[in-house]
Amino acid sequence: MSGGRIGGLLVLAVALAGARLPSDDDEAGVRGRAELAALVTRSLDQQAEPKPVELGEKERVFTLALTAIEGRGLRVLATGGAEEAQRAARLLGAARELFSELGGAPAQFPPGLCAYLLASSEARDTFLQKHPQLGPEARARLAKLESSGVEGTADWAFWQEDSEKRLDAVLRLAFDWLVRARGVTLERHTWLHEGLGFYLTHALCGTYLTWLEPISASQAGRDPDNTALRAQMSEPGADWLVLARGLFAPARKFDLEELLHLAPRELDPADYLRLHALAAFLVEVARPALPAVLTRVGAGDDPRAVLEEATGCPLEELRTRLDAWLEHREELVARAEGRRTDAELTTQWRHLNAVQKRAAVVELTRALSVVDSQQLRWLRALTGSAPAEIALAPEPPFYDPKVHAPAQPIARKRLATADSRVKRLLKAVRKSDARAPILAYDYDWFAARVVRTGDASDPETVFHNALLGLPPGADLARALVLAAFDDPEERKVQAAFAHAYTDREGNVFPLTLYEMWCTGEEMEMPDVDTLGIVHDVRNEWNRWVAPVPGEQHDALYKVIGDLFADCRSSRELRLSLAELYLSPSMTPRKGYESLAANLQALWAAQDSSPAKLAAALPKGKDAASFLTALVAKCKQDYKLYGQGRRRAATLRQDGAPLRKALGAALEAAAAAPAPAPEETPGGGH
Repeated sequence: MSGGRIGGLLVLAVALAGARLPSDDDEAGVRGRAELAALVTRSLDQQAEPKPVELGEKERVFTLALTAIEGRGLRVLATGGAEEAQRAARLLGAARELFSELGGAPAQFPPGLCAYLLASSEARDTFLQKHPQLGPEARARLAKLESSGVEGTADWAFWQEDSEKRLDAVLRLAFDWLVRARGVTLERHTWLHEGLGFYLTHALCGTYLTWLEPISASQAGRDPDNTALRAQMSEPGADWLVLARGLFAPARKFDLEELLHLAPRELDPADYLRLHALAAFLVEVARPALPAVLTRVGAGDDPRAVLEEATGCPLEELRTRLDAWLEHREELVARAEGRRTDAELTTQWRHLNAVQKRAAVVELTRALSVVDSQQLRWLRALTGSAPAEIALAPEPPFYDPKVHAPAQPIARKRLATADSRVKRLLKAVRKSDARAPILAYDYDWFAARVVRTGDASDPETVFHNALLGLPPGADLARALVLAAFDDPEERKVQAAFAHAYTDREGNVFPLTLYEMWCTGEEMEMPDVDTLGIVHDVRNEWNRWVAPVPGEQHDALYKVIGDLFADCRSSRELRLSLAELYLSPSMTPRKGYESLAANLQALWAAQDSSPAKLAAALPKGKDAASFLTALVAKCKQDYKLYGQGRRRAATLRQDGAPLRKALGAALEAAAAAPAPAPEETPGGGH
């Protein structure tokens, strides 16, 4: 996206006038957020109803079916109809009023502003081709963007096919213009320009969809966590200030002053979260100093000196204050919204005894039984047909050496879980992730059935999953979805890698071959296991015979490696989709970090029906090309992609009644009378 340079700079000589922050950032932030919320509401409410108008001569030249809406000092022309045009006009007017209040001076758009909202690539091409101020070179350059101002005019054009993205882009370009009018540019003052742009756009329309500069591949790969963090930032309903928690902590290798001098192409996802948090602090806590910050930064003053004077503390201390403020902010915002943070719920939970925890689970289940959210409707529809009795998951079977390697039938013996070798391997392979649910039900890929893996009523399991936004029974629904997804034609390869891993001495570990192969680490592969896979999947009994000579290992392992690649591609796609059935996000899985919205779109396209989606899923060997095509389709079909984002947003919103019910259940359990002590025989104590 690019904004055209239109008009000059508005530079105001505003001194800081000794504006000092209250000593309590939390108190100031609470007050500042309340004032900002009131200001946003007032800015929207004060907008006169935009009026439909006839197209002017310069607008008719495009020969597009445009609806024209006029507000004070601006026009919006949309191919998507009057409702979108009116909303865009109101948002633009509100952005101007909001920035005027925050910036301490009247803000204006370029005279004669016309914002064109174009809902198709065909409309974009027509607009660019027919615009009188654009030559061939400019048309080719702008066609590669999603939005742009037209140089030398007051025309702004937005041509994403998703209306939500068009509206978000309208505001981003509006704030780009307004801060540039104060001398704050994307190129020279990235930290303030982008920080305010994202923060104020989100304040008005609740989205973070438009990036004036995309994160470069080199920056995205600078830190192993960046890809996952970027994906979290893109999730519908993501709270960037929650994601920013800990990023200012002393333990992080990060220089706050460096952030003030980074160029757009140098920013990584964590940098964007930090500059967003810094802008939020200025608006919510240091609002009296914001006009002077804008003016002085725009005039070229040293940003460090400006921030230190505005906040009344050295930059090193400001970093510490930002860390503490972000830590407390979530709790204070939650309290203002009548909800509890994870930390508060966890503290309540830990104060309950075992009896109270069980009572809390019973109360939570009862309360959710009358909640009519989309998440719970899907849950009830699927689990209502679950088998009445579900067997406990057996230990994974192992390949029988007498069948698959009769020339060297080394006896197999299962190792106990308490065995030190098992403990070491389990610790290395099954790495815990706090974002992953605890499963009391799972899918047995060997036997092709849903199985029990734990106690579904265990209070710790229920509480952990509820904090993730998952109601009781979500793990059963996940397992049932996997059962629907299991492809009969891939049954053999999935079952083969569901066998237990064994070493060359015949020890059988409580881990599957699939889990071990997923580690990518070198491991012992006895002939009985390698040949067992080949025998089961390919029915090939004569090409390799135990003991397999060393010169034949490469060819054998190549075959097994290819089989595993197909097995993994198929299973991980299905696992990711099953987790997204009732959740807006999934357990981080390599290669899937940025695909949650695309996979949600896949669910939406199949009416959230596991049976319908199962019929649309590819074989493992085709999974990569399937995902590539899905991403490309979502880029072209913004309606489809928008459906995926809305599905995720719905599931995220459905977490609110779940958390409310959880908090109420904890309170009820804590307030209940303690059970009477059991009497001992003979009346003893």
